[in-house]
Amino acid sequence: MSVRKEIFGHLNEADQPGLLEVLQATGCNTVTHFERERIFEAIYEAARLNSRTTVSRMRCSDFLRMALPGGIPQKLDQTRALVEEGTPFSSLPTLDFSHDGQGKATVTSHEGRHRAKALIERYGDDAEMLVNVTSVSGGNGGAIRFDRQYDGSFDDLATRGQVLPTLLISQDGSERMRMPDSYLYPFLSKALQQEQEGRGPTLH
Repeated sequence: MSVRKEIFGHLNEADQPGLLEVLQATGCNTVTHFERERIFEAIYEAARLNSRTTVSRMRCSDFLRMALPGGIPQKLDQTRALVEEGTPFSSLPTLDFSHDGQGKATVTSHEGRHRAKALIERYGDDAEMLVNVTSVSGGNGGAIRFDRQYDGSFDDLATRGQVLPTLLISQDGSERMRMPDSYLYPFLSKALQQEQEGRGPTLH
């Protein structure tokens, strides 16, 4: 596996519990409800060279605002039971998005509403969780390679006259929020600088 060693190369088996403790201490208090192996699979997969998927920290309430509303009561009951029992989930929630190349991204699909709802019931509205966020083709913007944004090259976005998204629009178009940053390759500060230079949208 080709992993960006300068960022996550130190994460051997002995280091993994320490990272989870850091996540919990900084407010991501739901990590114990996900299988540790799945968390690190997601991190290492996102750390692959040219990966279009990254791992972000999101409030569960924001995840629900961005996903299509709805759910299945029976499935929510089953998910609640897993949370109460302390049985960890076997995968991370997902959000896919496309972007217009001018700073706006739109959610195109999601998975994880029941987990988000159950975790809010357990931890309150400020509950955070790790989410697999994937840039997909669509709109006028090309798929984003997150590691390229971190090292400052901006890959082929700049050559097409495009900027990174700072604004995320919900799947049904009714909600908007600041683009969740990558936990591995924090690109948002660069994207916000582009916005301040007049090359992207404002949140309102």
